[in-house]
Amino acid sequence: MRRIDKGSCDGIFLSSVLQQGVLVEYMPGETVTSFILRILSLDPEGMEREVQTLILNNGCVDEPDSTRLVSGDTIVLSGAMPGLVGAMLRSNSPIKAMRKSMSSGEDRRIKVDGNLVRLKLFNTVLSDHKNDILELGFYAEDVV
Repeated sequence: MRRIDKGSCDGIFLSSVLQQGVLVEYMPGETVTSFILRILSLDPEGMEREVQTLILNNGCVDEPDSTRLVSGDTIVLSGAMPGLVGAMLRSNSPIKAMRKSMSSGEDRRIKVDGNLVRLKLFNTVLSDHKNDILELGFYAEDVV
């Protein structure tokens, strides 16, 4: 595993690495909301506007203010996605009841040492905030 930050990013395809997932430090007891605000340098209104889809360990998060992170969690952040599936996955979607038909029920928690979560970014969240994650620093595996 290799630590990547602004000063050590030569030759890395940052967008691809962030889509595959990187390990980012979180603070014990930190909620999904406070984590997102901190790592993406957003205010609550910006988070609501920019991060439309929140997935934690293979399940959608509708209450990020009360959902706490645990070591090994996998959190996926995305802007609005098109179509019916995008509408179902959107946080607090009016059609969120349809999610049950597409849930695998698998626990996606990974084994890690320390206060680390796996972070994956997609679409507009990726393009708008990859440099925020680079500035923060992260750990990546299998990076050339």
